[in-house]
Amino acid sequence: MDNPSALKQNYQYWEVTKDLIDQCIDISLNLSQSGHPGGSRSKVQGMLITLLSGAMRWDIRDPSKRFADRFVLVAGHDNPMVY
Repeated sequence: MDNPSALKQNYQYWEVTKDLIDQCIDISLNLSQSGHPGGSRSKVQGMLITLLSGAMRWDIRDPSKRFADRFVLVAGHDNPMVY
């Protein structure tokens, strides 16, 4: 979040990423013939903003870093969003 103009340049890609995740949720739930996409799809945008905006300190190359922030999803029925 150090450079808001740099974040603004990426918003269009975040929207595409959100749409892709929504489609993957639909496909996976349809394929398994189980569950409903409502809970997962409603939280996709919040998850993307949290993970991609720089609000969290984490490194995808070293996720076990000692002082990295952790993303904890408590609502178990929203797991399709994570996977």
